[in-house]
Amino acid sequence: MLKSKIGIVYTTFLRTELANQTIESIKQNWRAGLFLYVGEQFDFRLGASRLEIQQTKQPFITYYSFAFDSGVSLVRNQLIQFIAQDGIQYCLVTADSIAFTQHTVARLDAAVAFLEAHPDVGILGFDLADRVAWEWYMELKNQRFVLSRTPAVTLDQASGLMVKPCDICRQFFLARVDAILNVKWDEAFKTGEHEDFFWRFKSSWYKVCWTPDISGQYIHSRPVEYMRFRARQYTEYMKLLFKKYNLTDWVEYAQ
Repeated sequence: MLKSKIGIVYTTFLRTELANQTIESIKQNWRAGLFLYVGEQFDFRLGASRLEIQQTKQPFITYYSFAFDSGVSLVRNQLIQFIAQDGIQYCLVTADSIAFTQHTVARLDAAVAFLEAHPDVGILGFDLADRVAWEWYMELKNQRFVLSRTPAVTLDQASGLMVKPCDICRQFFLARVDAILNVKWDEAFKTGEHEDFFWRFKSSWYKVCWTPDISGQYIHSRPVEYMRFRARQYTEYMKLLFKKYNLTDWVEYAQ
């Protein structure tokens, strides 16, 4: 049993088979104290949702349906608001492409201990197997986001985790609910929200750190209909990002 309650922020869109698989992985690696909040963007004109949790009700799983193509930013914001209303102070942000393993849940108490020992840290990022590393320092310079290398991990005595600071990580992390509510995702970004969120989070009072000691398994799944909507990340929402920050290029990797 976990020492602190954690609300899992789980979003899914047009990947029902994948969602059923990764939700099952969460159930198989369950710990008392975890509460799963599932947000599905679903077109109910097509019939009932095919998520299996709709047929097998669990007291620790809450399902919310959102209008088709509401956008991941809106769904995340709403789920975290529900978590806050339930009095839960920590949230684990994940998605339908991430399977939980024993390495995801075994040290969640240590992750909470890290945040409690470091009140200036709002997000502790986790590792993802089979996914490119994305733990960087981030600057806005010469009309582009500049990503630079972070230091090696060091042992945090309070939690026993190996940790390092960064400005941006994968959107698979443990966070303080109040820190996320202070920033939120910009709901204008239905996809392609990653850089915008972490840049604004960097501008808040809270910091970001990352640990390799807690991990999930990334699962590659690209259904045609999902990819048609996801492709807007590099067209419509890339243009929005450029306009919002007056960018001339997306990112530059500092040497």
